[in-house]
Amino acid sequence: MASLNPWGKLDEVQNERLMARRKTRKRIAIISISSIVLVSIIDGSVVDSCISSLSPYASKGNSLKPQDIYKKSIFVALNELSGASDKFFKSENFKNINDPSTAKALEICHELLSLAFDHLNDTLSVAESSLLDAFDDLRTWLSSAGTYQQTCIDSFENVTLSKAAGQNLKNFTEYTSNSLALISSLENSITSLGAIGKRRRLMGYGDDEYPSWLSSNDRKLLQKSAAKIKAALKAAPEKSKKRFVIYVKRGIYKENVRIEKTKWNIMIIGDGKYATIVTVNRNFIDGTPTFQSATFGKSLLNLLCYDS
Repeated sequence: MASLNPWGKLDEVQNERLMARRKTRKRIAIISISSIVLVSIIDGSVVDSCISSLSPYASKGNSLKPQDIYKKSIFVALNELSGASDKFFKSENFKNINDPSTAKALEICHELLSLAFDHLNDTLSVAESSLLDAFDDLRTWLSSAGTYQQTCIDSFENVTLSKAAGQNLKNFTEYTSNSLALISSLENSITSLGAIGKRRRLMGYGDDEYPSWLSSNDRKLLQKSAAKIKAALKAAPEKSKKRFVIYVKRGIYKENVRIEKTKWNIMIIGDGKYATIVTVNRNFIDGTPTFQSATFGKSLLNLLCYDS
């Protein structure tokens, strides 16, 4: 029993213990909305932001399942990303930019944050009934969203407004990490109960050299050729749900190939790593941002490149 001092108050040591218990009870009360999925968050560095961002849903007395908490965390991240985007592209600090490097960084961030939006929305598109089969996809999408925001911040390195850029995305970084920790914790908890067997991967391979999801009809399409990769990509339909196959013949292609996110389900086939070569000389020193210096860059859905 706690000892009282002459003034009827707990002594200093007991008071500290009482305050610690109160904080613990408060934290447990909030976390109890989903005791399974928040276990891993408690030991993380983002516990405060996780609790503060999700506590409003608990205060309403909602009875939420673990997957509901995860979805709420995605909505929180989306709202924060929307606010960060507004700060980038609508605030006075980022208007009337005369510095070319800063302007280029803004352009890159616009593309990256758009991709982050897409990936967060992708995680919400997973049906609850198929959640157990989609953990790998969810982790990939969330990790990508976090990578995009960090690349956005990195693009402001050594240019003006770099501090403002990092501050704008600070909360989004934490909230995305929260969502990733939540889905990992949910997966671990379900796995420990033996509820997950063999799961689907983003790209599975069978016994042959082709991915298991590649149909026999797709394999027959490996006849199409293109003299220029960019020309072939331009001819590809937008957001196609069918495979579009490009066969790039033997040769050296001096192209900076960028496959935009609206070009879905592209398959590119070459004649071999020493036969079909794509090369270009672009780097940061020449004024090309690192993000745009890749010889072959993609931001689309379902790209398969095969160079036998």
